Amino acid sequence: MPATFIVESGAGLTNSNSYCTLAEAEQYILDFIGSAAWTAASQAAKEAALRQATRYIDACYRFQGKKVIYNQALEWPRYEVFDSSGYYIDTDKVPPKVKYACAIIALAVINGDIILPDLTTAVISSESMTVGPISSSTTYMGGKSPLKIYSLSDKMLKDFLLSGSRIERG
Repeated sequence: MPATFIVESGAGLTNSNSYCTLAEAEQYILDFIGSAAWTAASQAAKEAALRQATRYIDACYRFQGKKVIYNQALEWPRYEVFDSSGYYIDTDKVPPKVKYACAIIALAVINGDIILPDLTTAVISSESMTVGPISSSTTYMGGKSPLKIYSLSDKMLKDFLLSGSRIERG
């Protein structure tokens, strides 16, 4: 049985698993990014990517306000949220920037990026330090664990983050 794809309508659904409809993601990617990989992907793959992107957003960002309904499946819709200009965000909608961030991260999933990979602790194989005229060097065994940063989605969502909070990754 294929996985369900249920888009949050703004009603605080208890079973939603995406912030963005497939049509919204298609239009945003077509208008602003363009991607042969996205175009070539099946509907099921795109829906799975949107579900994964939504999970990523809910796991990595701490938003202002509170959920509209205590048992809603996702972090949006919310109340007591204001944008950077001080305008109140409607409590019965998922803001467009949240939807766009979801589409951007879904495209990263389609492109084969691993979202929230399990990281191993980096082991330092050598360190050096010089005090006058300051120098420092650290070498990690196997290199540092790569952690992708999605700058555009981060910037879209920053208006809605709790004051003083930071984006959390791994």
